[in-house]
Amino acid sequence: MGDLSQPPGALTPYVTMLNAFVQRRLTPLEFETLYLALFKNDDRLEPGAAFERLDRLFGVVDEYVSEPALRERVGGLGDEDLMAEARDTLATIERLEGTDS
Repeated sequence: MGDLSQPPGALTPYVTMLNAFVQRRLTPLEFETLYLALFKNDDRLEPGAAFERLDRLFGVVDEYVSEPALRERVGGLGDEDLMAEARDTLATIERLEGTDS
């Protein structure tokens, strides 16, 4: 059935990027950079369940700190935190879209 609140194809770049990251074809730092740029500049997303889930991931990505020493000092999130959230987001979007990868 899909997340009817989103225009056709609006979630495709997110699914592609999330798949690349969870399959370890993107490093956490690459994912962070690409995701922040995509989400901040995306004018196609509409309010709804998928947007809420992507917005939650945005918060996690924003809290991600790649440098372990700095992460320990500032209390940011690490690679595994980012990966877990990305997997959860991908599963949620696939469920909303009615697909499995």
